[in-house]
Amino acid sequence: MWSMPSVRDRITFSFNAMIENNRRGEYLELVSKSCLRVWKKACLENAEENSLGIRVTLLVREKDLAGNLTMKDVLDAVEDGFRQHGLGLAQTVPRREVRIRDKELPHADARMTYVSQGLAFLEQSHVVEIQHGLNFPGRRTPPRRTINYLIDTNNGDVIAIVNSATLLRMRTGAAGAVGVKYLARKNSTVAGIVGAGVQGRVALRFLLQVRPIKTVYAYTLFPSET
Repeated sequence: MWSMPSVRDRITFSFNAMIENNRRGEYLELVSKSCLRVWKKACLENAEENSLGIRVTLLVREKDLAGNLTMKDVLDAVEDGFRQHGLGLAQTVPRREVRIRDKELPHADARMTYVSQGLAFLEQSHVVEIQHGLNFPGRRTPPRRTINYLIDTNNGDVIAIVNSATLLRMRTGAAGAVGVKYLARKNSTVAGIVGAGVQGRVALRFLLQVRPIKTVYAYTLFPSET
C-alpha cells in the first residue's frame, strides 16, 4: 500500500526533479543549480528541526508513477472513496467544462479542445482534490493532460501536484471493478465490454483483479481497436 512520503523525502524528490529539469533547460533557467542546492539544504534543516513547519509540495509526473503505483493501490483508494461517500463523508460537484474549439462534439470527444475541472472532498482522508483536464488535439505530445492538486484540509497545504492522464484512466477502470466486486457473482468467468479502446483495456485489467475472467466479449465501432 502506498504511504505518504515524509517531509524530507518530499523535499529531496522535488529538488532533485527541479535540478534535473533545469539541466534539460525546460524551466528554472534563471536559477542556478548551486542556488537550488543551498535552498534544498536550508529546507531540509528546517524540516528536520521542525522549526518552521515547512512542507514542500510533491511534484509527480507520469513517469514517476510507473513502477510505484499498483492496481491494488488504486482499487483500495477508489473503494475507500466510495465507502466514505456512502457514509456521507465525501462531497463532489458536477464537472465543469469550457469548450474552446469544435464545441458541437459530444462530451469528452478527443477531437474537441477543452479544459475541464472536477472537485472532491474526502473527510476521513482529510484531502480535497482539484482536477483539471486539458485536451488540446493540436499539441504533439501529449495532447491530453490531467493535473490533480491534493490539498490537506487540516491546514490548506498543497500536498502534491500530479500530472498524469494514466491515473485518470486507472481510476475509471477501478471504479467499474469495485462495482463488479460487490454486485457480480463471485464465480463469474465471462465479461462483456463495450468499447475496445484504451479505457476498455484498462477496465479489463482491473476486472481481472476482482474476478477469475476467462472469456471476454467486446463490442466496438472500430474493429481495428481489437
